[in-house]
Amino acid sequence: MRRSSVLTSLLAMASVGAFPAGLGGQAAGASAADGPARRSVGVFGGYAFGYTIPSRSIAFLGEGAVQFQRDWRLDARGVFGVDGTLPIAPRFLVLASWRFEPETTGAPECSGIDVETLALIACDGLAIQGPNTIGYVGVGGILGRRLPLTLHAGPTVTTGATSASRLGLMFGATLDVPTPRAGFVLRLAAEDRLAFWRNDDSIVDASGTLDGGPNHLLALRAGVAFRP
Repeated sequence: MRRSSVLTSLLAMASVGAFPAGLGGQAAGASAADGPARRSVGVFGGYAFGYTIPSRSIAFLGEGAVQFQRDWRLDARGVFGVDGTLPIAPRFLVLASWRFEPETTGAPECSGIDVETLALIACDGLAIQGPNTIGYVGVGGILGRRLPLTLHAGPTVTTGATSASRLGLMFGATLDVPTPRAGFVLRLAAEDRLAFWRNDDSIVDASGTLDGGPNHLLALRAGVAFRP
């Protein structure tokens, strides 16, 4: 009778000890399956570097015509917007962002002709770009777990009153840095947007043809994101 009682007690203790252990194993398995990809929504501000729009122009001097290069150098500007992520696999996610760029202007720089001819050509004018909005949807992969660095790429669509490049392609790197506030991260990003120029009224007082590109439009941004 005593042996049966002791055996019953041991089995009961073993089952009680195994139950939490099983729960811990299931929780660890679920955590590993979830991976570092998380849903998030955030806001950001940033700095878009200046860039150059290449164009070829023709000047008529007397009875002849001279073709030369007239590049339009646009100024840098500040940007702001919103972004978000949606996981599609443990280490892969969809990234989306919307960015506003204020108006920026630029001056021409002429080349490809001799100094005497350049003196006869009015190498002046004004290039106006923006204000523009840029929408982006891409797919990315996360390289780290404790400090997730995401490399991503995808298409962009630019809309605005004076945008020469409607469609583009963007490559980027995003780093989420944990903060003391639960659920919030500091999001740092570097982006390289490829722009393919086309002819429209984006260039003011420019008689010429825009080169096709692409151009590299670089931007750095920082913001705060919430990950539930």
